[in-house]
Amino acid sequence: MAPTEPAVATPNAWRRRLVLAGRLVIVVAIVYFVIATTVHQWARVRDMFHQLSWTAMALSLLAAVLAIGVTPMAWREALDDLDHTVPITPAGQVFLVGQLGKYLPGSVWSYVLQMELGRRAGIPRARAFLASLIATGLGVTTGLVIGTLGLRAIWQAAHGSENAGWARVVFYCAVVLLPIGLVCSHPAVLTRLVRLMLRVLRREPMTRPLSWRGVLGTTGWSAIGYVFLALHLWLLARTQTPIGWGGFVACLGAIGLAMGVSTVVVVAPSGLGVREFVIAITLVGFGVPYGTGFAIALVSRLIVTVADVVAAGAAAALAVRRLHGAGDAPAEATEAAR
Repeated sequence: MAPTEPAVATPNAWRRRLVLAGRLVIVVAIVYFVIATTVHQWARVRDMFHQLSWTAMALSLLAAVLAIGVTPMAWREALDDLDHTVPITPAGQVFLVGQLGKYLPGSVWSYVLQMELGRRAGIPRARAFLASLIATGLGVTTGLVIGTLGLRAIWQAAHGSENAGWARVVFYCAVVLLPIGLVCSHPAVLTRLVRLMLRVLRREPMTRPLSWRGVLGTTGWSAIGYVFLALHLWLLARTQTPIGWGGFVACLGAIGLAMGVSTVVVVAPSGLGVREFVIAITLVGFGVPYGTGFAIALVSRLIVTVADVVAAGAAAALAVRRLHGAGDAPAEATEAAR
């Protein structure tokens, strides 16, 4: 018999180990930054938490989870318009787990995670990446359109508050970004942008142009998400200020502007700091004191962070359960054959 040779790790084995190590590093980094964000903000919102009722926080968390839960539908609509249909459950798993990458510094990690998770779900990397870009772009435009409800309040804050200078910056950013977003949201323009991106990525071209159905479907689901986020914010604000049901419009405008403007600030992880300021300064225009509005925005940030983790955890648990089910099926079939 030939002498046995020591096993040598193949390049593929080393590659798998490196990929696994990279995934572990990303997971640890996400956990660290989520915890760091929570700890950093806690000292500033501790007093506000003592003033909120458990009922208000629970309902606000539920609204935030619902907002995050419908967002993958917008991504799925964009992916479907790119000629790649995915069932609802895998789409939710890819999008929600990948979204945790937004808590890392920089704005690319959520896209990277969604590309990798999409590949494992049978979605080409380029299509997953483009679907994320389209969903983000149309989501920003939708937020800016909804945010027009708060532009007047921002303008008032820009002429009579201690943060008037930054309020003017937010106002002019929204005014400049909105027409650009509307033009780029037209299917013909969006199709040209996607085709250009595919050529840059050296991927197969699209078989058909993007449609109004896909654009409207993506923006429609994004709008539903904004409504739930506004409800989440209103449930917090109404415990501190007598804004009533009319204040829901204020919260809708504030959350639309905040999400739309903060998303384009790529240096801030998940728009950290920018979103809170825009919410607070918009609420100032509706008569809410800036300190109260900023504290509410910080509480909102923590609740949305919890909602992100809950939604992603539920999606991951469902994926693990499906994998276990798929693994048990062959054994059950073998036992039945016996």
